[in-house]
Amino acid sequence: MNFTDKNVIITGGSAGIGLATAKKFIAKEANVLVTGRNTDSLDKASVTINNPKFKTLASDISKLADIAALEQKVSESGNKIDVLVLNAGIAKQFSIEETTEEV
Repeated sequence: MNFTDKNVIITGGSAGIGLATAKKFIAKEANVLVTGRNTDSLDKASVTINNPKFKTLASDISKLADIAALEQKVSESGNKIDVLVLNAGIAKQFSIEETTEEV
């Protein structure tokens, strides 16, 4: 599939699966915007990828204000979203004994 100049947003893209996904899209010449809560991780991701088509935005998708800021940034760019990867998430680890129905 041709992703040249397609616009990709990856939430939770500063490390792990999100960063690996960003690298693949960059290799396919897409424009990639990743979000993450940690600015240090975002900075490291920028250094790792080192490509002008790679952009970052500090954003915590559990906060409505941060989601609005992401929406505004995309809107102001004038670009449509071609691919949206909703990767952000936090898993809490519990032993089987500590795992309740609520967890």
